[in-house]
Amino acid sequence: MHTNNTFSIARAWYALRADLVQHHRAVLTGAGAAAALVLVINVITARQAHGGDMHAGLFPAVMGLGGILFTSSLFTDLHDKARAHGYLTLPVSTLERWAVRLLLSTIAVAAAAMAGYFLVTLLAAGISELIWGRAHGIFVPGADAWRSMLSYMVTSSLFLFGAVYFRRWQAFKVVLSVAALWLALMLLAAALVWLLFPALFAALDQDLNLSEIAPHLTGPIVQGAKIFYWAVMAPLFWLLTYLRLRTAEV
Repeated sequence: MHTNNTFSIARAWYALRADLVQHHRAVLTGAGAAAALVLVINVITARQAHGGDMHAGLFPAVMGLGGILFTSSLFTDLHDKARAHGYLTLPVSTLERWAVRLLLSTIAVAAAAMAGYFLVTLLAAGISELIWGRAHGIFVPGADAWRSMLSYMVTSSLFLFGAVYFRRWQAFKVVLSVAALWLALMLLAAALVWLLFPALFAALDQDLNLSEIAPHLTGPIVQGAKIFYWAVMAPLFWLLTYLRLRTAEV
């Protein structure tokens, strides 16, 4: 349904409620499975806990994997012929559809992951103390956890675009596409270096210390990659998601 492409809080709230009603069973099932897995890991490994923060690695992994799978499934209704008409005829604008799915894939996932992980570790700590007399402790988000959440929000933008672009196997196709693109860029970079700096390849047959030369080439590449990841990637793929969603309504 075509509406004026403006943003209305009332219509966005309507779209959000419709999404929650439609996806709540799948979300609860996935969240329950993740919570059970975290609980079991916490309790089982607490017996041999010798300090250290297990949550520093487990929390980002659970949030990242669960968030990516959830984000990749957000537009299944758009690709399903039986449900696409109902989704596209909701009395909301493209901007509101996009904003709601963006909210669900970023802030909602991060907030739910943090709150849910805290509650599960609270329960796991009590159970572990009763069984083993020791526990990993309750999850308290620190700087690393907040950075992991921010990194997830950036990365999820790529999978949000994949969700609206690919019809099936969205997460797998995104990973495959990124791997193929990365390989192509590496081959292109190697070809450019071979053409522009042939002396470097000649150094492979000599006794030159390439470890002293490599940082001068890789440093700018790494710095550029960081700038793209933190400043460009998320806005770019959020915009592409909006444009792809807009074309689906035409």
